[in-house]
Amino acid sequence: MSDGKELKDLARQTRKILARHLRVRRFRRGELLWREGETSGMLVAIRSGRVKVYRLIPTGRAVTMFHFGPDDVFGFLPFLDGRAYPAYA
Repeated sequence: MSDGKELKDLARQTRKILARHLRVRRFRRGELLWREGETSGMLVAIRSGRVKVYRLIPTGRAVTMFHFGPDDVFGFLPFLDGRAYPAYA
């Protein structure tokens, strides 16, 4: 099992490999990166701040699935396979 330092090192290595494909974007607090069902193909590497990934249940309530923060990399499956995102971020 990996510890937090190994995961952060892996995130840094991933950013280095993908650097030529990355561009810096800033999002305001509460702004959506994508909606469930979109296929924008965005790979995210967080420098600062936090991102909540959530799904909306039929009542309209949001259920949080993940929280991501600095040095985390996520959103890569739709980026690679072109399928829709399964949740909001």
